Amino acid sequence: MRLPAIPPTFSKLLQSSQSKLPAIFAALQDYLARKRSDLGMASGALRGAAGLNHRQQALLVHALREPNTRYAITGHQRIHNVSHQPAANDFHDLVACGLLVMLPGGRPRVFLAPADLVDKLATLVSAPIPPVPAPEADPTLPLNFTLRTRHD
Repeated sequence: MRLPAIPPTFSKLLQSSQSKLPAIFAALQDYLARKRSDLGMASGALRGAAGLNHRQQALLVHALREPNTRYAITGHQRIHNVSHQPAANDFHDLVACGLLVMLPGGRPRVFLAPADLVDKLATLVSAPIPPVPAPEADPTLPLNFTLRTRHD
């Protein structure tokens, strides 16, 4: 079976696009390198973010890498081997910080990362950590300690 001939207009289009491919490829490589760098900086800064536990940090790093992923509490439970309550607290704390968005309605609850997650993380990480005041001594507590030793 013989293939039909390529029309001349298609041939010209193919030739003109082939000459532009190296420039398109270089621009795509630059874009990917910038995105990779942004992701590395954001996830590195996130590791030191105060107020986020390791499970929340892992979830946000994943959300940076896979921005359109939908998250559920049960999946978070299984991945981190925790009960429902700590997993739910992780999600609700992230929603309260604006780092996740809870989709309305339905069960199970579904969460998404907002489109401006990188910007929100940048403001969270750059925000100064408020100093924690030292606890004051309670004057009503007795301060007489007795040293106990272990006897055989």
